[in-house]
Order: sequence, then structure tokens, then C-alpha cells
Amino acid sequence: MHVKNAEIGYWLGESFWGRGIATEAVRLLTHYAVDQFDLLRIYAEIFSDTPASMRVLAKNGYQRQAHLPKSIFKHNEMIDGELWAIYRHDI
Repeated sequence: MHVKNAEIGYWLGESFWGRGIATEAVRLLTHYAVDQFDLLRIYAEIFSDTPASMRVLAKNGYQRQAHLPKSIFKHNEMIDGELWAIYRHDI
């Protein structure tokens, strides 16, 4: 069995927000990963309370696939996540 699926993650310091840095980084990494590793799908699991991160993914063609209740451990509690993904044929 070959792995054709990968997860992408990113974190950007607040002083760098609003400059398009994360959007461009996700675009570049998505294209590089699909081309270099022959991936069919790339996914991201993000905090559900981060609309800016959702915009980064949406601008890059990722689509929301699921709401994941209490799926991420953050600050000593379980919080909701969102699963977003993009498929090779959509890039």
C-alpha cells in the first residue's frame, strides 16, 4: 500500500498576520508536495475558532470536509476542529 495522503500544518506569529504569508506558504507547499510526492490528497485539521486559517485554506482551493467536535487538545481542554482537504485533480 502506498501513502498518497498527507497533512499540512502552519502557525504564524501575530505580528505577521494579514500579509498573505500563510496563504502563499500553503500554496507553495501544496503544489510542491503534490508534485514531489505524487500525493492525491492533502488535508489540514484546524481549530474551529480560527476563521483566518479557514480563509487561507479556502483561498488555496481546500474545501471543508467535516466539523470535528472536541478533537484537538489545546490549553488543557478538548476543543472543536475542522477538517479541510484538497485533491490533486482540484489543484
